[in-house]
Amino acid sequence: MPGLIRLKQSGLAPLESNNGVTQSLIYRDSNARVTWDGIETYKRCLYRNWIPGEEYTEVLTFKNLSGKNVTFTYEVPKTQYFQTIYPRRLTLSQGVTFSLPIQFSPLEKIPYVDELVVYINQIPRRITLAGLLPQYRLSVEPKEINFGYCAVQDIQSRSFKLRNTGDLETNIEWNSNEPFTIEPRECILSVGGIQTFTCTFQPQWALIYVGTATCIYGNQSVCELRLHGTGKFPHIVVQSDDGACDQNSGNVLVRFGDMPMNGSLKRELILINQSAFRVPFRIESLPGVAKFDTAFRFNRMEGIVEAGKRQTIAVKFQPRACEQSYKDYFNINTQHGNLIAAVVECSGHAIENYIQINHQKIIFGQVLTNSKSSRIIEIFNEKGRTPARFQIYTSSDSPFQFSVQNGLLPGDGTKQTIIVTFVPVHPMGYYKVVPILIEYQSPILLELIGTCHSDTGKPPVLNDRYLSNFKRHVSRHLALYPFEMLGDYLQRGKLTSDEYGSLVEVSDSPLSNDSKAIKDEREYLLPPFPNPLKDNYFYWFSHEDNTRFEYVTLSETCFLFDHCILDTTNEWQQSLTVTNITRGKLTLVWLPTDATTFSILPVEAEILPLKSTAFRIIFRPTVIDTFYTKHFEGYVSYKNQRDFTLVPDYGISLPVQLDIACIGNTLRMNHEVVPSYQFDRDIIIFPPIGEQTSNYQTLTLTNNGTTPLIYRFLSTNDDSTSQFTFKPCNGFIKQGDYTIIIVRYKPNHSNINTDIHQERIIVRLNEREKFDKILHVFATQEKARLSIPNNGQIHALTTCVGLSSETHIQLKSLTRSPLEFNWTLDKNIPFIRIEPSSGTFNPYEEKDFLVTYSPTEEGKTAMAAKLTCWVGDRIKQGAENYHITIHASTREGFLRASETHHDIGPVELGTSTTYDLYFTNGGDCLLRYRLSIKQSILNNTNNNNKSTDEEEEEMPILEFLSNQDRQGEIDGKAKVCIPCRIHPFSRSNYQLDFYYDLLDDNNQNLNEHSHHLCTLTVHGVYPHLAFIDILGSQQAATLSKGLLSQAFNLTKINALLAKEPTAEELTYAINSHNENITDLTKKKKLNSEITPIPPDDQPEAITFNFNAAPIDSPPSEVHLLLENCSDLDTTWTFLFPKDLQCELEYWSRTGEFSEEELNDMKLQDNKIFNITPRKGFLKKGSNVTVTISYKHIFSGQHTLPAIFKVGRSRKIMLNLVGISVEPEEVYIQFYSTLHHLLPVELGAQGAPVQQYELYNGGTIPIHFQVDMSQLEQVSIANYGFWVLDCLTPEGIIAPNKSFITQWVFNPLEAREYTFNIKIDLENCDPALITFIGHGFDKRNIPVDIAKSLTTHLETTKQLNLNERLASLTADRMNFGNLPLFTKQRHVTFLKNQSNKDAISFIWHVTNPEQVRHIRIQPVRGKIQPRQSLPIKVTFMAIEAPAFHDIDLVCEIYNETTLEQYNLDVKKWERNIQQRWEHFEIDDEEYERCLRSGVINENEKPLPVKSRSLQGSTLEMCQTLPPVVVNHELEETNIDRVRRQRSLTKKQMNTRPQMPAPELLHLAFTARTLVYNEYVDLCNDTSQLEKFFIDTCLGGDYRNVNPKKRSKPIERNNDGNNQSDDNNNDDDDRLLVKGEEADLLRTTLSDLLRNLLCDRVFADTLPEMIAESIPFFAQLQYTPSSKTNNEQRLNSGSSKDYVNVVEGEQSLVWSSVDQENTSMHTKTIQSNVHQHPKSILSVSSSLSDFEHKQTMVVSEHVSSNPNMTSLTEDILENTLWNILQEAYHDEFSLTARPRLIALPPKRQSPLIPQVHIQQPDSNQSSFMAPPPLIMTECFD
Repeated sequence: MPGLIRLKQSGLAPLESNNGVTQSLIYRDSNARVTWDGIETYKRCLYRNWIPGEEYTEVLTFKNLSGKNVTFTYEVPKTQYFQTIYPRRLTLSQGVTFSLPIQFSPLEKIPYVDELVVYINQIPRRITLAGLLPQYRLSVEPKEINFGYCAVQDIQSRSFKLRNTGDLETNIEWNSNEPFTIEPRECILSVGGIQTFTCTFQPQWALIYVGTATCIYGNQSVCELRLHGTGKFPHIVVQSDDGACDQNSGNVLVRFGDMPMNGSLKRELILINQSAFRVPFRIESLPGVAKFDTAFRFNRMEGIVEAGKRQTIAVKFQPRACEQSYKDYFNINTQHGNLIAAVVECSGHAIENYIQINHQKIIFGQVLTNSKSSRIIEIFNEKGRTPARFQIYTSSDSPFQFSVQNGLLPGDGTKQTIIVTFVPVHPMGYYKVVPILIEYQSPILLELIGTCHSDTGKPPVLNDRYLSNFKRHVSRHLALYPFEMLGDYLQRGKLTSDEYGSLVEVSDSPLSNDSKAIKDEREYLLPPFPNPLKDNYFYWFSHEDNTRFEYVTLSETCFLFDHCILDTTNEWQQSLTVTNITRGKLTLVWLPTDATTFSILPVEAEILPLKSTAFRIIFRPTVIDTFYTKHFEGYVSYKNQRDFTLVPDYGISLPVQLDIACIGNTLRMNHEVVPSYQFDRDIIIFPPIGEQTSNYQTLTLTNNGTTPLIYRFLSTNDDSTSQFTFKPCNGFIKQGDYTIIIVRYKPNHSNINTDIHQERIIVRLNEREKFDKILHVFATQEKARLSIPNNGQIHALTTCVGLSSETHIQLKSLTRSPLEFNWTLDKNIPFIRIEPSSGTFNPYEEKDFLVTYSPTEEGKTAMAAKLTCWVGDRIKQGAENYHITIHASTREGFLRASETHHDIGPVELGTSTTYDLYFTNGGDCLLRYRLSIKQSILNNTNNNNKSTDEEEEEMPILEFLSNQDRQGEIDGKAKVCIPCRIHPFSRSNYQLDFYYDLLDDNNQNLNEHSHHLCTLTVHGVYPHLAFIDILGSQQAATLSKGLLSQAFNLTKINALLAKEPTAEELTYAINSHNENITDLTKKKKLNSEITPIPPDDQPEAITFNFNAAPIDSPPSEVHLLLENCSDLDTTWTFLFPKDLQCELEYWSRTGEFSEEELNDMKLQDNKIFNITPRKGFLKKGSNVTVTISYKHIFSGQHTLPAIFKVGRSRKIMLNLVGISVEPEEVYIQFYSTLHHLLPVELGAQGAPVQQYELYNGGTIPIHFQVDMSQLEQVSIANYGFWVLDCLTPEGIIAPNKSFITQWVFNPLEAREYTFNIKIDLENCDPALITFIGHGFDKRNIPVDIAKSLTTHLETTKQLNLNERLASLTADRMNFGNLPLFTKQRHVTFLKNQSNKDAISFIWHVTNPEQVRHIRIQPVRGKIQPRQSLPIKVTFMAIEAPAFHDIDLVCEIYNETTLEQYNLDVKKWERNIQQRWEHFEIDDEEYERCLRSGVINENEKPLPVKSRSLQGSTLEMCQTLPPVVVNHELEETNIDRVRRQRSLTKKQMNTRPQMPAPELLHLAFTARTLVYNEYVDLCNDTSQLEKFFIDTCLGGDYRNVNPKKRSKPIERNNDGNNQSDDNNNDDDDRLLVKGEEADLLRTTLSDLLRNLLCDRVFADTLPEMIAESIPFFAQLQYTPSSKTNNEQRLNSGSSKDYVNVVEGEQSLVWSSVDQENTSMHTKTIQSNVHQHPKSILSVSSSLSDFEHKQTMVVSEHVSSNPNMTSLTEDILENTLWNILQEAYHDEFSLTARPRLIALPPKRQSPLIPQVHIQQPDSNQSSFMAPPPLIMTECFD
């Protein structure tokens, strides 16, 4: 490839990184692929990982993807480090690819940057070439992580990836702020490696979190990751499966009901997440509740509920103790336990099994020895219960045999039959209590009674009567005495027989007095018991408690023979000692008598009273490694019971059964039997109990093995301290059998303060320690505990006498057992009650008690109450007493409103508003009240009669929304809100007085008088809009605001808008569509004009008159400022006829339209009238600019009816009237034929001059003349007095201009005058105008006299358009009443609203006659962008008294546009000059000139009139319109170019038009009065000090019109004489030109300024004064000159006048001439008297005569009005200069004065310079305004 250096092979190999990842040398970003004019390539080519000294080449491809050929070339890179082949010009065909190699040759380790310029179709494109150094770069995916909503304190995780897109391996370190964390925080990322990070969000508050995580890598570079998340509080709804909920506490109820011990029941708890995010939850139990004691289990204690999902949690109820009520509370917590979503109350009752037998007592009667007798009993389980196991605790060797020892009873009510067989072997009586042990139930005691007779012994036959007597004797402690002793006591009278035949002690001689009697004071337990469910447990453990009646005591009841090895011996013995505790001889018989493995010797023995006998128990095993067990059953009875014939009935006693268990084994050493067993539970939990009580549980041990099982219970504690008892504590279980063990918990007194008692019980199995089983037993002992708030000090709510207060107190039980309570109150205080007085607390229940306090007298009361609580049996366990003091007091109550007086404000009529009446109970007690309202109307704005006011007062405007009966209750210090609805009926000011009465419990008034609560005031209003300002633009820009307000009748429409709306207007916000304006207009026509029918209170439609203008003129736009003057927000709209017409169906259309309909359609379709905006919404106090435009496209007068509707308020009928005139058409526009003159005072010294304005809407001037004959007739009717006179009877009105006529109204009477004035117009019909004037007496001035002095439109806010170049801070000024010969000054600011263009301005006056009264400074100037300039306006009250309405116009020019205009004019002049010097021959142009008849383009066509005079026939005919040719469709490219060139040439030949200025109007209104009349009208005398009477301003006002009015008929002659007099006066006056006055003032100003600044002159002054005869003292005045000067000055002061060139009525002329003339005159006067004043300074050196003469002259000078006027002017200019300098930041008016003066400050460049335009041929010449008097100032 030519021109390219070959690539070195070493540079081709890519770099290898440390981790083996290949790095690319060339990097082309895929996103940088671009397409330029169909050529696809890359925007950049980057070289990375290069080595200095090597060369690298990259090939750029350029592929043509367009459908046409493309020219392609390029430039060589500028630097030597990037090279390519020599450029050439190529043409790429469609689909062709061009490859351009770029070679990069770096020399240093620095970055290289260059560019490759490619030209595609001659358009340059740039491709960046760069050789970059290795850089650190990271790419985060994604750039932003939004976690969305997250529950507070929940954790949400998001993962993102971080890719190393750089060239170097880098360290990563993340920094983030809470609650955002990123893991891992630090790592090392290899080149091209990707690391996944986890960002977690854990909000702590419900806030919006926005954070940025910064990653610091490489050389401290930073990569950011934006993080967003919102923490919100979760909302979880918790429900049970049955939806149960406590209405008082709101707890979710999960009720299980009754549940047996060996069963379980599941219920469901539903968690519904109503949040928009997931919510974690956790279930926790209440603190203080032992976890082992709960019977409720949740399958899930914590989890997460997804957004909008529900989760079901199973609740399992499995009781741990019988006959216990379970109630636990669980909190469903979110926010990591800080927020409780709900409280779940789980309740259930554990019931024990209910197994019964049909007989609890079996009497076998008499049975012979070795015979048997059987009885049948039935045992069954109640239907509906769970299956239960039972066990009959008896021995197989007992004389009472059971066919079934144990079994399982189903819960279907099936009965199981058990045969009980009595097999006696020894003649004696038998009595045995057999317990039937049942799982989870107390044992059932079965009494078995039988008697055995033999040949040798016949004991008494036992029966039920003997059994009852025996139990009575046992309970009376008589069973320990044999019947011999009882008979002796009976004979001695110690005992007696009762009604049952039993013996009973005699009360006066008890056995305790007998020395031989030893009474046992123990209480014995004998079956049956009154409560077998509890007392049977007592009997079961009566032997352990020594509460069972026994004749004897046994030394041991269980004998254990352990490790009996048969290798040494085969017999083992243990001794048994039996002690007789009775007073008789006993006989003891052991059964059975057969001797097997275990035997007892002797089998039968007699035991003497209070003696003991020893027995031997022998164990003789025969088999090794075997378990043996044996139960010995013995019967003890009195020996005297062997023969029934010897025993009386009262002496028959029952035998007592004895049980002995023997267990033995022959296990050898290291030999064992592995047990296989099962307990029904490993943990035994006892319900809480009180003191001196016991609790019982059952435990079932099952032998699942094939060998017998021996068990024994051992306690880890000492036997003396163990509180748990197991019975049987040891035993033998056959293979496959089970045993039921009863566990008792009996707390010790030392454990009373221990909450939880826990003990580990060891079950020794098969007598091997290794097989021990550990049982955990838990028990709690508790007493009655309550939580009483405030340490028992309860304060009842304060109340009033006659009322009752209810106080709720919350008492909570702190026990897990049911707690019973009872209240004890003081009976001496009957007016305090507590309910409920008694009841039961459920476990952990919080019960509400109601304390009712009903006082009968005032005062304070403290009552002591006692609350007694106990658990279980109150007698056995005792009770706890809590002493509570209840404090109560009585006070006088009153109500207090939050606002004693509240103004609701305006309420729109036809609507209503709501008001929340808040009042507070000022006392501490609950009050019952009744409200009442008194309604009154303060003032009614309607003009109705008094009867209407009385009816409105009777109609209530307020109604209560909540309590219609106006009664209620309010707690102490509480606030009550009562919503009220207020709907006023009229436009009035309502006053609502609220009163309240306090009521007792029977709703009777406590007081006789009502109490005032508060007062409300309501204003019934309606939406009120008003047009407060008006402004014209485009064609209407020349009209003043006064004329526009008159044309649009703003005074009338504002008066109509201020009236009260009708009922129909209040009903609808806008008009209904069934109303048609066109139909209404047909009902009434006035002067053949379409006028809509107005409502009753609107006499006629309001007309909006647009100014007349020629056709094709710019549209007339009028801007109205519409303001909402009311206190209501409202809507408004303008409706055209189309807006109120409903579109008809096709079949209902007639197909013909009337002329009025066609006219309306024409106006609306062409949008002749347009309103922008048509509708809107206005808030109170706000305003909007409404633009109404009229297009001048059709000639004639156009009227379009419209409606202006205010929402729920006034509806105004409008007529939009516009006039467009033809060229050369004469038209004078009268906006109204009725004109109201301002009222004039009777007997005024000078009648004020008033104005009436005429507007010429045509295109030619019009001459008018007022018919003075009518005025003369009015004068003759008033005795020759001119009541109305016209000062301008005729004149010429310029086109599109207005002419102000002056009138003098001088009434003779205080009444209304009406004048019909005829005005003759040239070439038009005369106009008839009606003038109405009012005369008033100053002694009785009407109220509206002050309003009449202003104009029709008083602007409170100014209308400013944003698109305007400039604006005035105040565009309307009202000077009010002014005395003559005074000046009134105002300052406004002209602001440049443009941001980039400077503006220039010049002021003009619309009426030349008003120039004498107004001064403005500066007249012209230039303002920079966004700057402003102060404008000083001075009004001079001169000439005759008058009503002044002056309109000034300010022309605003855009300086940028003017500069461009000047450049265009110069260019046009150069082209004209060039056309004169050069010429060009063009045939087409010549032919076109021939056809048009104009050879020279500069020649203009003749006017219409001139052409009509030629009499040409062609001019009299009308030609057809030209055929329009669409050049764009038919012409070729050459023709198009020629046409464009011809248009360009034509534009070049046309002179540029000067840009039209923007007009600003500044209006002034004032009334000038004679000083005496002003004093009479002035109410404040301090206002007189603000005026300075300057008689130099003008002549005597009385010399203006008296002559003419005295002789009105000789008007012409007098007028001529007056003109002659004026000419004579003009000859005497000093005529001064404007240039001369300006030159003189400028020269004198410079001279005086230079003298003041001259130091030599300042130093010479003291020397000049010290001279004896000063030089200027030689100057003398001659009397002739003095007289001439005085005459000249007097003649000049009579009337200031300057001759002005006619046609130039600008304020430039007026201000320069008038001000310069007066200043020049005053300067001359001051100079005339300057020399006498200087003589006073050297009076010491003059003679006395000269001194007196000087004094006279000085007094004359000081009293000269010219001197005072000059002083005022100097002071005015000084203040104006200070104001300007301060405004332009020359110094600060508020700065602190300095001691050292600073040097003069240079003039600020911000001060706008006054640019004076030079007169030229194209613009009018203006005189230069007077220069501003600028003085140096010091900061």
